[in-house]
Amino acid sequence: MPELPYASTPRAIQQRSVTRPEAVHASPWVASVLHALTVDERAAVSLYRTMRNHPARDDDHLGEYLRLTRVDLMVTGRCQLRCSWCWGPEHSSATEGVLRWKQLLLQLALDGVTDVVFSGGEPLLYPGLPELLEFAHDGLGLRVTLSTNGIDHGRLAATLDHVNDVGIPLDGSTAEMNDRMRSRSEHNGAWEKAIEAMARVQEFADAMRRDTVVTVRTVISKKNATDIARIPKVLAARGIDTRRKRFRMKLYRLTPLGPHVGSIDLDDWGIAAPAFEQTVHDVIRENPAVAITAQGFEAFNDKYFKVDPTGEAVGTHLEMGGDPVDVPYGNIFADYPGTMEAFYRHQIAIRPLQAMVETIRLARQGTHR
Repeated sequence: MPELPYASTPRAIQQRSVTRPEAVHASPWVASVLHALTVDERAAVSLYRTMRNHPARDDDHLGEYLRLTRVDLMVTGRCQLRCSWCWGPEHSSATEGVLRWKQLLLQLALDGVTDVVFSGGEPLLYPGLPELLEFAHDGLGLRVTLSTNGIDHGRLAATLDHVNDVGIPLDGSTAEMNDRMRSRSEHNGAWEKAIEAMARVQEFADAMRRDTVVTVRTVISKKNATDIARIPKVLAARGIDTRRKRFRMKLYRLTPLGPHVGSIDLDDWGIAAPAFEQTVHDVIRENPAVAITAQGFEAFNDKYFKVDPTGEAVGTHLEMGGDPVDVPYGNIFADYPGTMEAFYRHQIAIRPLQAMVETIRLARQGTHR
């Protein structure tokens, strides 16, 4: 068996000058397993597992900072809602077929990805989603997160066998506040349906003895900041088990990213870092038994690797002024090696800046030594 059965060769990239582009070549083994996928999926999965467990697969040379372990696949741009701060693609975006997405999942898994988030748009509106989830979770052994608005309970039920975490957005403790935050929420009954979806996920987990986690995803803006702390209490009163290990809450600072953000006035909606941090502190203080995490702008420094429905891959990065921006890597369907090379080069290039950002963060917290 050849050395390093990868879809790309990060060792070579790490050793090159980042100023002189050079092609990354696919391994013959990768070509073989991708071809097998078009003929016999079970044989392809078997070959993948052999490659994954082979002693030659040793990527310690990459170092933690170069590894790509988590990706967000935005399989469709379609959605029932129109959230102005949505990071997702244009709602009219075309998308690829199931086989193309499976090929990408297989390549990414061979390159060391262990976690995949399926999002959109609304991923439940992608007809092939259950098949993709089964392939990723059962076939490739990846940890799978489904990020859904929870509106379509029938389609949600068809996915639960193949997910580890279900992320559901809720931006208010009342339907009125949620409607204010998310356009078309009232029309679709999104607040009520989101809570019902949480209950169905937990009922499934109980019945099947699974450890599926419900994650409530809440965007914090000036409009809803004072209401956020009430959300866990309202959910508990509605029968949602908010205990740790079964439930968590993730708080996001409203972020000026994506194609839709120009539709709102950030002076009116955006929340400054100190106000965001105070809101997070208040939510945690008032809900001590709930697992709560927060994501401000600093988390965008090289956190995401997103692939839109047409294959355009982007990362995220913080500018010197502290605002997050998207970093284009290329079209991963058209040029997988070139896209991954762009990712690895970006990793190498931003290390000094990341160190500086972390130093500033620690200094602000008063813990810099």
